[in-house]
Amino acid sequence: FISDLFDKYYTIVLEELDRIVPDGNYYANWRADELFVIFYNESNEDKQTMKESLKFVHSLATKIYNQVMNEFEINLDYDIGLSCGIGLLGLQGPSKMKKMTVSGEPAGRAARFQTEAKTIRRRNMLPNQYPILIMDSKLKEEASKDGIFNNGAFKDIIAETKDIKNEQVVQWQFNDQTAVKPL
Repeated sequence: FISDLFDKYYTIVLEELDRIVPDGNYYANWRADELFVIFYNESNEDKQTMKESLKFVHSLATKIYNQVMNEFEINLDYDIGLSCGIGLLGLQGPSKMKKMTVSGEPAGRAARFQTEAKTIRRRNMLPNQYPILIMDSKLKEEASKDGIFNNGAFKDIIAETKDIKNEQVVQWQFNDQTAVKPL
C-alpha cells in the first residue's frame, strides 16, 4: 500500500517537473518520505532556473497537492523549503557508497526552511492544510516579479530553526478562499 502511494505520488510529481522543466535541468531524489529536487543550468541563466523552480514549487503547493488529495485515500501533509545558490552536483561520498547529491549551503538551507515550515504547522495547528512554503527574500522578490504566487500572501517571519534562528525568512501558503484564478 505504502509503495503504491509513493509510486503514484512521485509519478505525479515527476510528470509536473517534466512539464515545467522540459529540458530536464533538474535532479530529483527521495529519501524515506522526503523529496529533494535540485534545479540547475550550465549556462548561468539564474533567472530562468529560479523561475522554473518557483513554478514547480507553486505547483507542488497547489495543483499537485489538490490532485493528491483527490486521488489518494489518505491525508498527505507535506511542507516545503526552497533556497537558491551555488552548489556542487555530482557523485559524492566514500568510494564504495557514492551517490548523486549536491553539496553547498543552499541544500542545507532548504532543509532548514522545510523544518521551519513543519514547526509552524505543528505549533499553530492551522486549519489550512495546504503545504507551507518557506523561502528566502531573494526568491520572494523573484516570485513577486513573475506573479507566480498571486494566490496567497507572503509573510515575513523570524526563523526559530537551528542554523537559521533569528533570520528573516518568508512564509507562503496557498489560500483557496482568496485565490485568483489564472486566465
